[in-house]
Amino acid sequence: MFNTTGEVHHGGIDNEMFVIDLLNNKGVYDLPVTHLGGTQNKADAVSGDLGISIKRKKDINKGSYDYLNSTVPVSLLPNASDFDAVKDLANTCNAKETVSELFLKTSSSILDKVDPDTMTGIVSDAFVKQADMDIVITDVKTKKVYIMSANDLQVPTLIRDGYKATIVPTKKLATSRKLVFVKGNDKVETGLRVRLVTNNGIGAMMGLSKANKTSSVVVKLQQDKVSKMISNTKHEVISY
Repeated sequence: MFNTTGEVHHGGIDNEMFVIDLLNNKGVYDLPVTHLGGTQNKADAVSGDLGISIKRKKDINKGSYDYLNSTVPVSLLPNASDFDAVKDLANTCNAKETVSELFLKTSSSILDKVDPDTMTGIVSDAFVKQADMDIVITDVKTKKVYIMSANDLQVPTLIRDGYKATIVPTKKLATSRKLVFVKGNDKVETGLRVRLVTNNGIGAMMGLSKANKTSSVVVKLQQDKVSKMISNTKHEVISY
């Protein structure tokens, strides 16, 4: 049996099993919910043909979660080949701080050059891949589970309405940028952020990690302000 406080022992997988049990016990779906798991599946569970993405937050008023964490969109970024210099330095330099500083400067410069059409394409593709799925978010603090359709999320709705994902400029060197959605004079903030990171860290890129021999640049799309996102999306709530 699962811990009904939601403070599950092994984090992600145990939370998925806890939520699956909860959804089945509450009869939320007409067909039984079963676990998928595995890193290749966008869905963590299914009910018949309906995919379900399960997320866990200790407190929906804090932190974030990712919609995208992939190497694929990197090639779409302007001057993406500039990351080659980072990899070259990582192969010849023993100072992690030096390589990290070049990665920071390179990422910040590239993000400054991303135009709205490119950014909208990356965002749209990420959300298309979870279209028609349900998203289920556990808020451990309040012992509530929020259930919503990915199709009802604010971001894909705005894109369908002709809004463009636009990077908010900053004067600081940073590997991330806030995104706003712009259509004419209208500007909507959704809590979405784009981030450039390495999947296994700079140390692995330099060959200093025992756990990982390689490290690649990835694009992350991160949802900040989770509670606001939920309030802006049609949803169902169940308590446990």
